[in-house]
Amino acid sequence: MNRLTFFLLLAVQIIQNGVAAPALRSLKETQYALGFTNFIWNGDSVTLSNDSHCVRFYQGRRKADVNNVSVWLNVAPDGLVTDDAWRITKTDLDFLQISILPETNGPQKRLRVMIDAGHGGSDHGAVNKKANVKEKDINLAVAQAVGALLSSNNMEVLYTRTNDETLSLDDRSRLARKRKADLFISIHANFADNTTASGVETYITQPPGFAGTTPITKARGFQIGNAFDYQNTMLGFEIHRRLCQLTPDTVDRGLKRQAFYVLREISCPATLIEVGFLSNPEEVRRMVDKPWQHACAYSIATGILAYASKLDGLTLRIAEKRKLESKQNEAWIARKAQLKKEADLAAAAKTATAAVRDPHTAPLQTVVRGVEMTVSNVTPEETASTLSTTNLLARSTPVTMPETANQALDEGESSEQHPVTEAAAAAAAEAEIKARQAPAVQPTAAPVKSLLEALDIFDIYSH
Repeated sequence: MNRLTFFLLLAVQIIQNGVAAPALRSLKETQYALGFTNFIWNGDSVTLSNDSHCVRFYQGRRKADVNNVSVWLNVAPDGLVTDDAWRITKTDLDFLQISILPETNGPQKRLRVMIDAGHGGSDHGAVNKKANVKEKDINLAVAQAVGALLSSNNMEVLYTRTNDETLSLDDRSRLARKRKADLFISIHANFADNTTASGVETYITQPPGFAGTTPITKARGFQIGNAFDYQNTMLGFEIHRRLCQLTPDTVDRGLKRQAFYVLREISCPATLIEVGFLSNPEEVRRMVDKPWQHACAYSIATGILAYASKLDGLTLRIAEKRKLESKQNEAWIARKAQLKKEADLAAAAKTATAAVRDPHTAPLQTVVRGVEMTVSNVTPEETASTLSTTNLLARSTPVTMPETANQALDEGESSEQHPVTEAAAAAAAEAEIKARQAPAVQPTAAPVKSLLEALDIFDIYSH
């Protein structure tokens, strides 16, 4: 997949799902954010590392390796490192930076953990008919073992079911809300037509605007469970990294994202765990073994306890991110307002310029030292007639300043150089307009006197 294809796929996602394209980050930005100083590019993948962590991103693939644990990204990274075109989404980078890589531990918080044994009652879940093993029974056995381990480590434990009863998906999420659970852990077993399929996988809900890991799924808008995206990611990763070590030959199928009902319609951080494949004969034999069930429960419980120890640090990092985003939003709003103000001023200046150049379509305007005077009582016919301030001022021989004013205006000098003379020209223009509107009379000395009075007024205001 080349860079053009990458961006075309993002565009298709926008058109199909009505969501904005995700923000992207370069390799240098990724290194800086995660604190990596070294990288290796082999044409197919880029590996970043430091003293504590090693992360490998594959070209055009959503699956990444984080400290040898498979983590599925929301969008596959793409672009060549050699062309400085490599990009990853900001969302995936944030999850790595805030939820997955930090190792800071604090005091273990006491949490109310609801453990959900999937299926039950008339809903058997997956069934291996040959071995006569039902998923609902495996789920309940592992769930109760997890609960016992958490209770012995100062956690408050709740269950959606403790026996073989039928519960709907809505019943389960409603119980979590009603009992005010801090965490929701749903335990399941997998099944596939391919009997060689094996391994463990852990699910959390995908963030808004992104499709799930399964190719056929579409992007969703904001769901209730998305309020805990950072907590979901840390919880899922801490459990999954331990499940991968369950046995030496355990297959790591990855930390994945899917909007399952009990993950999206839940009021607390939640994860759904697939502990193995009932369709695989070898895995079935392990799953019915009590020591294996206890080992599986231990991996899940220690992941939950690790989450409880890191929760304070995660909460602080989320708060810092929200604060930074708030400042960025305020700066963006201020910048947008400034751009609008500049655009309005530019439009006003353009309109004023057009009005001065075309007296047929706008009122006559004269500016005297920042004071705008508009002559709006002139008919289009009168406006079309050129006003001759030189002829009007020439009626009075004692007044000699208008000649200087006309010379100054003809030579293109500014009103700062000849403030009074330009004011006189404006006053003269207004006087001529009034004279045209008045009944025709014989010229007398009165207009000269009126004009001189106008000149005196403008002379006063110009100082």
